[in-house]
Amino acid sequence: MSTELKQFESVKNMTKHELIALGNTDANALMDSGDYDSTTLAVSARKAVEYLGAFIATLDSFVMDELTMNGEGNIKMVLGSELSLGSTGDRLDFEKDAVYKNLSIQLKARAELLKNATNSSVPVVDSDGVTVEPVPIKTASRQTIRFKL
Repeated sequence: MSTELKQFESVKNMTKHELIALGNTDANALMDSGDYDSTTLAVSARKAVEYLGAFIATLDSFVMDELTMNGEGNIKMVLGSELSLGSTGDRLDFEKDAVYKNLSIQLKARAELLKNATNSSVPVVDSDGVTVEPVPIKTASRQTIRFKL
């Protein structure tokens, strides 16, 4: 059995909350030990996520086939988890409606005006000659970490 499969065996009976708690505990324990570099662990973990994403995507087609063979809407319980078929639903193409498309264009233009008014030190005026008042920040920018694997 591969190392990856052994790792799956160790967590297969855990609940989602237990897995999250274990992840937090393990990360803190590794950092508290002083034996590991946070950036190396973070990159390794993100690489593992990429591996698991591909692993899951490949398995999903097999699971879809198995659930489909058992009938539409079949629910299967595995390791305390429920698997069932679902649908993402149809997406309507609102842009094919002329009124919707026109309103959408107007909203995008207004959003651009509001951004300009908010970022400008001089008053911004719309096409009707009305001064566009700056709008407050809804969600402040925050610092993130970028990973390029």
